[in-house]
Amino acid sequence: MLNLIELMPMPMGVVDGELTTVFANRAWFEALNRSEARDSGHLRDLPECYRVAACSEHGQKAIRDGIEQLLAQDTHSFVHRYIAMRGTRAPTVLQARRLIGAKPHILFCFHETAEPPSETLLRGQQAAILRAEEEERRRIARELHDETFQQLALIRFGLESARTARQEQEFETAFVAIETALAAVQYQVRTLSYVLHPPELHRGGLPSALESFIRGFGRRSGLEVEFHDEAGFVESAPDVELALYRVAQEALANVLKHAQASCVTVRLRREARRLVLEICDDGVGIPLRVVHGEEPLILGVGLASMRERMEALSGDLSVSRLDPGTLVRASVPRRRRRSR
Repeated sequence: MLNLIELMPMPMGVVDGELTTVFANRAWFEALNRSEARDSGHLRDLPECYRVAACSEHGQKAIRDGIEQLLAQDTHSFVHRYIAMRGTRAPTVLQARRLIGAKPHILFCFHETAEPPSETLLRGQQAAILRAEEEERRRIARELHDETFQQLALIRFGLESARTARQEQEFETAFVAIETALAAVQYQVRTLSYVLHPPELHRGGLPSALESFIRGFGRRSGLEVEFHDEAGFVESAPDVELALYRVAQEALANVLKHAQASCVTVRLRREARRLVLEICDDGVGIPLRVVHGEEPLILGVGLASMRERMEALSGDLSVSRLDPGTLVRASVPRRRRRSR
């Protein structure tokens, strides 16, 4: 049977009851853009299956649920239809079947279909974009509520104090408080404006914007941060550049909050017709149970939103464990700017 699987033109693989991939054909490795390694130690996690499938978070949940049903012998097979999140964004079918034997094994197969994408699938893609946009709006609202509105309340309090003041010292104290709060509001609004759309993206493109942001991040955080621009001159569509910039922002914020890292490396490069952004740290890394597919990867809300936005652009975002540290990798097709 394995010889037959090897000859199949579509990606096919076999996993055991521990979700270790015990065999994968050549098409599987081509889907991963990886060399032809055959030992199972190189293939042992569900995230790899997700990368072959190029499916969304909804698709990943469908795969997990289907595997659980197969292993529990609640069903002997399952089928999931979706739109691939890379390349031609073709309608794709994932089929999985439990193999008969002493030990549980599951056969996976992915293949594109000529059937037009259903209205349900298209609505799912549109919903992913809307969710990403809505999360960005919520985050902006939180920033305004937690920081800016508080400073505005202080300004109002200062004005009330100045209005009722009877002595020069009371006036002076109120005006100093107002001046301090106004400076804080100015800084917060300028920062928020920069986050919404960094001016460097328009002036110098993605490499320049990343370099400026990373330099400032290193200065503010105290971390040792290196940026390697290996892409050279990049002329991509604004939504592509902004999506990658957002990934860098969220990934570095997560490093600062959770990684306990001392050094971070950010690398921008080209890979065929795609732009690839990698953020690598030397921190504690994500848990091994997540790496082995025993627990789902719980991304920060911001990164989860960015993953949906990357998928909407036919790109992908993955998080993997290093020794030591964590690697966040974002890849997206490099579309050119439209001429005006």
